[in-house]
Amino acid sequence: MFGTLIGLMYKGTPVLGIIDQCVSNERWEGVIGKVSTLNGKPIQTNGVDKLSDAEMFSTCPKMFSGDYEQVKFNAMTEAVQTIHYSADCYAYGLVASGFGADLVVEADLGLYDYCAIVPIVQGAGGVITDWTGSELTMSNHERSKGRVVCSGNESLHRQALDILNAPTVSPDDVLIIPKEDELLACIKNGIEKDSVSANNAPMILAGVMLGEVFAHLAP
Repeated sequence: MFGTLIGLMYKGTPVLGIIDQCVSNERWEGVIGKVSTLNGKPIQTNGVDKLSDAEMFSTCPKMFSGDYEQVKFNAMTEAVQTIHYSADCYAYGLVASGFGADLVVEADLGLYDYCAIVPIVQGAGGVITDWTGSELTMSNHERSKGRVVCSGNESLHRQALDILNAPTVSPDDVLIIPKEDELLACIKNGIEKDSVSANNAPMILAGVMLGEVFAHLAP
């Protein structure tokens, strides 16, 4: 699905937006401080209460690049009822209209991708922020890194943010010691044969781990 987006910012904050879908003859309009409309009629979001019941949309799974975004996206897909793709800006219109979509999670978006959408979703009673829960503004765009989450209600949004902000361990942060490490094999054999060494095993292993860390950090 495709659409035309027209947005207006004032002092770096989205204040007016239009989503126009010419094929289906649908036009969403939103102005900050006013109720959003679809073809001139007021609209209201109607998201489910539980993330496990939610219909989630994303443009494409390939938009989530790097280990961090992939881990978060996978966690979200496991938490929701169903994941849908390729709706683009139309998905946000569905959330705002309270029909067919409860949640949109995306990454790698530009200002031009979400500026028009923000007033429409907010004016319909929905919530739209970056993955940390911060506002989508021009000054915050670099920190947000184009990561957007849009929900039909506050409760659903908090549940999504809990997952998106849960601690994540990158593979780069994990120290992997080969199974065939000769030093560890010697220590293991020594511990099995000597009860005195067994008592000192924690200190010995700590020394080995420290040595491995220095070895990995060495140029």
